[in-house]
Amino acid sequence: MKNLSKDRQQAAKAFIFSHARPLEQAFYRHEFESAPREDALIELARFQNADGGFGQALEPDFRAPESSSYTTGIALDMLREINAPADHPLIRGAMAYLLHTYQRETQTWRIIPPTGDASPHAPWWNQDRLEETFKHFRVNPKAELVSYFYRYESAISPNEQDEMLASLLVDVEKLPDAVSVDELLCLLRLHACETLPAEARSYLRERLTKMILATVEMNPEKWGGYCLKPLWAVTSPNAPFADIIRPALEQNLDYEIDRQNEDGSWSPNWSWFGQFPEEWPTAEREWRGVLTLRMLRTLKAFGRVE
Repeated sequence: MKNLSKDRQQAAKAFIFSHARPLEQAFYRHEFESAPREDALIELARFQNADGGFGQALEPDFRAPESSSYTTGIALDMLREINAPADHPLIRGAMAYLLHTYQRETQTWRIIPPTGDASPHAPWWNQDRLEETFKHFRVNPKAELVSYFYRYESAISPNEQDEMLASLLVDVEKLPDAVSVDELLCLLRLHACETLPAEARSYLRERLTKMILATVEMNPEKWGGYCLKPLWAVTSPNAPFADIIRPALEQNLDYEIDRQNEDGSWSPNWSWFGQFPEEWPTAEREWRGVLTLRMLRTLKAFGRVE
């Protein structure tokens, strides 16, 4: 069992403070150096638009300034990570945006706005066949976004919460065990919501147990390509579902410690495949900041740091 040495921890920190965005730097200070949470919230606020939603390339692969439900979900997950209070203006604005953009006729959120092609982005965000690519948005991003309406219960009435959840579970029932990376992550975030009705959480646990075994890549030889690595699905030793993939988690921890770059960073295992070649280096650098912070957080949670 390998641990990240103090020298390699310092290299990761040096990368974050030399190359990552101020956002990741502020989150690092809060999580590892006990800096005030407010500093991280100030940096995150720079990505919020006047409509309450988030954009402004908070998601490095989608660099549109406009708000999107997908990017707003990312922001809400970050706010959850640092236990921002439910009445914080960032959360109130984000929830108002989601409520306003919910398409009641289809019971979904469009994942990104139709104007997204005007800004640099990864090829999977191309507007052409976007609905087919993301399966008409029935699970991604809906499953994660529904969780926030239960987490921040004052946003809508209990009846509206339950209607959103019921329509989602109809679509979850139709899913195979092997799902996409983002579908599984959205469902895991929904299951993690402690205020979700007990019956729904129990059902999701049963489905997710099968989905994780069918979707998470357990073969270390394939972790260099784009796939759902074990540590993306289970980020702490006591997280739900950790026990069912425990051996793969331990292997993945060793793998990631070995995979750290000389400059202290961790790199994405994907690219834009030649699309927007002038902008990809910026996105790739930002991703390295995001992933390096995420990996330090995960290694610390598993007790794999000296």
